[in-house]
Amino acid sequence: MDTYETTTLLTVEGRRSHPVVITDIRTKILNRTSPASGGTVVVYPPQGLNDTIKAGLDLDETTPRARTVLDTGDLSTQHLFDTNHTVSLTNGEVATFGIKAMTTQSDVTYDLVIDAIVDGRPTHQEVTNGAQPFHTRAFAAAYDQVLGWSTAADTDTSSWATTDLESATSALCDTSCNAPVPLKPPPPPG
Repeated sequence: MDTYETTTLLTVEGRRSHPVVITDIRTKILNRTSPASGGTVVVYPPQGLNDTIKAGLDLDETTPRARTVLDTGDLSTQHLFDTNHTVSLTNGEVATFGIKAMTTQSDVTYDLVIDAIVDGRPTHQEVTNGAQPFHTRAFAAAYDQVLGWSTAADTDTSSWATTDLESATSALCDTSCNAPVPLKPPPPPG
């Protein structure tokens, strides 16, 4: 499951005799729910090409719009598209966006929306993840307890800490989860 952030590679191609101007990338939020209380978390490193246009979406905003992504991977406060910055595509020209959608407060289901000027008129195109919407999930509080994610008070670094299995299981179950202890096999006869 994608947790905290989802990275999507979005490739668009101009298919008109005159330029198509992309003016914004935003989301259409379909659903927001509280994070699950526990479960499985899978963490993987960022992937993708370096020649993409980096865009970030803060799904915790009321109306998430594409923002620039800093070299550190954090989102800036500046929107990627404004009156001074658009992406224009001529016939056959391709642009690839590396979109990083993040949330810390909710599990979010959404579609991407590309706003553009086509044939001199504003229009928008909704983009789904195949035939389904995109999903990005926040960390449940239990993940922080189990995985030990913390930011050191005296540094700007964050790190994973280890925890013992009993504490991890209790944090995920919200109770004392007494897993059965495997029995030792009986001694061989004779």
